[in-house]
Amino acid sequence: MEGSNDAPASHLWLEMMVPINRHNKVETLIGGAILGLPSLVKEQVTLEDNCGICLQSFGTILEDESLNGMLLELEGGQKVELSGVTKLEGCGHVFCRLDLIEWIKGHHGTCPACRHQFLEIPSQSDVEESEPDEDYIPEDDDFDSDGFTDADDWELDADEMDLDEPEELGIEDDAQGRYGHELQEECGVGRGGDTEGEDPGLSDSFGSEPEPLEEALATVPLPAAVVLHNGDGPRYNRESGRVMYGFDERVDYHHDLSFMEPKF
Repeated sequence: MEGSNDAPASHLWLEMMVPINRHNKVETLIGGAILGLPSLVKEQVTLEDNCGICLQSFGTILEDESLNGMLLELEGGQKVELSGVTKLEGCGHVFCRLDLIEWIKGHHGTCPACRHQFLEIPSQSDVEESEPDEDYIPEDDDFDSDGFTDADDWELDADEMDLDEPEELGIEDDAQGRYGHELQEECGVGRGGDTEGEDPGLSDSFGSEPEPLEEALATVPLPAAVVLHNGDGPRYNRESGRVMYGFDERVDYHHDLSFMEPKF
């Protein structure tokens, strides 16, 4: 499994190389700018003028022998002299070599006096843009589902859902079929309530005994023809005002049953 171990190490190495490459590139530019600084003699400068950095006169700087023989070694191995006076070719401003070299080594690419740019030092973002981009390989975490497809976001608690129970809709799936049980409760009619010798009809408000379901349904104001039972059970026809038996097919309550004849 050497390949799996090499991939993270290679990625880490590339990340470390970005600042290293920037440092090397910047130092190369700075070293080139320092190496390009000329060394001026007394005849090339006005001795009474002052350095814009240390404010000493150029005559004093040229007479100072304390820096004679002192060299600065650059990262590329080149050595430059620190003593004397120099100038920037672009704008022509004159400075002592020591101060201007230190100014450039501090990553300054403009003239200390007029801000004329003599060296363009790239920023870290510029170096990163110049580096070749790696192929982007998405991780597993990059494939998280959004809020529109995540099933967890669509989970609903039963307590929060406003659902109608079957009892609230008046639906009961038993041998009576649709509406049968509810009609019995509304009409005050119980199963097996048929009593011999009593006149059929609905119970009145004075506590009369409940009548059989078939007789009670004859006067119930039901919508159209309601199917009370499946199969051969009784069905009420509103127009005929009577309960009908023995139909072969289940009748939808939207249909008129008046044209149908009962089977005996």
